[in-house]
Amino acid sequence: MAFFSNVKRLHRNNVATIRSSPLAEVSGALGDLGTLLPLMITLAVNRSISLSTTLVFSGFFNIATGVLLLQQRLSPRALLSAKLWPLAV
Repeated sequence: MAFFSNVKRLHRNNVATIRSSPLAEVSGALGDLGTLLPLMITLAVNRSISLSTTLVFSGFFNIATGVLLLQQRLSPRALLSAKLWPLAV
């Protein structure tokens, strides 16, 4: 039962945030997309990831977290940067 009360609390907080500053939320989402796509394309060109699979699953999980209005604790670009860094060194 604690899980559902936590989801309700997060939902109220996120709806209040979206209503108070929608442009900040949109610009943050587009900023992440502008960083995420070049990293994914670079990894796909180096054959480190499958671009189609990565796009499908990252899109699915972004939609799922958006429906629940849960905040992502770790940015997708941070995960890809961590994978890309050893390839660049």
